[in-house]
Amino acid sequence: MKTSALITSLSRLQTVKYINVASLTLFIYDNILTFDFEVCCSPNTCSKSECGLLKLTLIWSSKWGTGKILFLLARYSTFVDVPLFLYYSMKPDIPVHLCLPIFDVLSVSSTFGIAMAEAILVLQTHALWSRSSWFKIFLTIEYMIIHVSVIVITAIFLRNIQYDPSPSPMMVGCYAITMSKIAIGDYLLVMLHEIIILALTLWIGIKSHRHSRSLFVTHLLRNGILYFIGIILISAGNVVTLVTGLREFHRLFTTIQRVMHSVLSARILLHVRQTTLPKEQLSTLSAIRFQSITDTQIRFSHDTIGGPSDTTPHSAAHTPPQVNQPRPSSA
Repeated sequence: MKTSALITSLSRLQTVKYINVASLTLFIYDNILTFDFEVCCSPNTCSKSECGLLKLTLIWSSKWGTGKILFLLARYSTFVDVPLFLYYSMKPDIPVHLCLPIFDVLSVSSTFGIAMAEAILVLQTHALWSRSSWFKIFLTIEYMIIHVSVIVITAIFLRNIQYDPSPSPMMVGCYAITMSKIAIGDYLLVMLHEIIILALTLWIGIKSHRHSRSLFVTHLLRNGILYFIGIILISAGNVVTLVTGLREFHRLFTTIQRVMHSVLSARILLHVRQTTLPKEQLSTLSAIRFQSITDTQIRFSHDTIGGPSDTTPHSAAHTPPQVNQPRPSSA
């Protein structure tokens, strides 16, 4: 390979690294933002007694069911393949014989995680269709056809990857010299599935829920439509990078697609579960979160600028505003 071509290739691979790091950063940031809604009983959100009173744990202490299982699989499988892909693409001087096994594991994990996230989006669409039995059968068949096909294509793709020793081991560990364009089939199938679900969501929204005032329905429609559009655009970006024929960019948007599937499907489920809480619990949760933020601000102010004057008693200056909690029912 000529020096100029090598420099161009390494530069493109460096761009892929930047996007992968940004994707992992986004995933971790979203987990930090939403973790308390999963657990609720964290010290920064509410005390153990308050959480027992409000019954606000949306995921971890909820009853086991399809939604909870899909949520945990879609969300936490991301911690396997995204860091592993960063290792694969950024670790210098990886032995050539380890590249394919590493890529196999992260590809399988990514395919599995996206399938679980898509299942959450299918459940959301099924709920909008009033849980129709015939529609459930249609969605199940369509989902199975799409994702079984994705698995087959992924297996063929993995069998056709070949690696050479890296021309610059300190910059690129695993250097693939051949990658079959059959991978475009995966992205097209996922995009087709998302377009079908988006079309069904729009159709039922216009037909049956256009004038609905239900917070539950509003969240499903608004979030579902926006999230599907975002995921479809990312899938289209993957297709474009494969069509252009630039080998280094074959996985340019793969990691961000994986992360966005996890983030958006998890947020849909969390928002839906929030909307099903009684109004009294939602109001109390907001009050508790406001109290936590206010108390943190008071402590930060005291630590950074010295707090109130010495004539103000410490206990009075730092007493957080009291929140009237609803009394537990006798039942």
